[in-house]
Amino acid sequence: MRKDNARLELRLSREDKAKIEKAAKKCGVSVKEYVLRCCKGKEVRQKPPEEFWQILNYLYNYCDNMDEEERMQLAELILKLQEAF
Repeated sequence: MRKDNARLELRLSREDKAKIEKAAKKCGVSVKEYVLRCCKGKEVRQKPPEEFWQILNYLYNYCDNMDEEERMQLAELILKLQEAF
């Protein structure tokens, strides 16, 4: 173990442990990373499902066949969708 590292051990219920593990998995990060982000007040977002990326790909492909104004409007909506996750 490096000198600047410290170990933290804690006891919690199996239910709480399972909740933390499930939340970390949904966010696509390790339990350690999930807990660290929470403790540091950083945003911990769930990873979007695969269907979300498929829809975005479809929208981007569809966007190529639009005129400039429609393309800009759709691009703004796509950006809002991405920021929501």
